[in-house]
Amino acid sequence: IFEPGSEILISRSAGDTIKYLEDVSEEERRSIGAAARNKVMTKHTAAHRAQELENYYHDAAARHLKEAAIIRE
Repeated sequence: IFEPGSEILISRSAGDTIKYLEDVSEEERRSIGAAARNKVMTKHTAAHRAQELENYYHDAAARHLKEAAIIRE
């Protein structure tokens, strides 16, 4: 969902977390947070979720029809 380094910082250890806290400036942390928030606000809307659900439905229906056609053969 998020682009590591520009929208999220991923810690794999306590040392990573300490490194981020010590080495990443407040300005950069705020920029990363703003980028993540922007993605959430633009990509995770109700309309986006509805479209995603509709796509899942169409994919499932297509698979069902394909499977039914194979069974009939």
